[in-house]
Amino acid sequence: STQSTGELFYLKYFASDYHAASAGGDGTFFTVHPRYRDLVKEHGEPGQGQPKISSIKEQAIVVTIQGGESGKTFTKKVLRTTLVKNIQVMIQRQFKIAPKDQLITWIDPTNQKIVLTEDPTRDLAYYYIKSDCILQVERQ
Repeated sequence: STQSTGELFYLKYFASDYHAASAGGDGTFFTVHPRYRDLVKEHGEPGQGQPKISSIKEQAIVVTIQGGESGKTFTKKVLRTTLVKNIQVMIQRQFKIAPKDQLITWIDPTNQKIVLTEDPTRDLAYYYIKSDCILQVERQ
């Protein structure tokens, strides 16, 4: 769901501050972010945060796109900053499904089905897509 995706983003975005506060900070973090502990219980402990990505080579990921009526797959090397609407164009070329008819999903690490086509102006990094993810395509 979009709410769950937003909660995971929120957890990840403030993960470094959370870990600093948990290691004996001054306590203001939990005053400013009162729901953070509840979200940690619900979604699990956030990581230490992603290191900053400095080069294009480090931003490149490999995604497998699977689906269409044929069930075939293709693998593509893209940047984490690639917009979903650009992925839709690739899918249109491969599977002959117009972008407006595409339903693109993936199963995240918490086993939730995330719909990427809800907002095609978002990039892959927004949905935490990492290398070797499989994106499912269906005609809707």
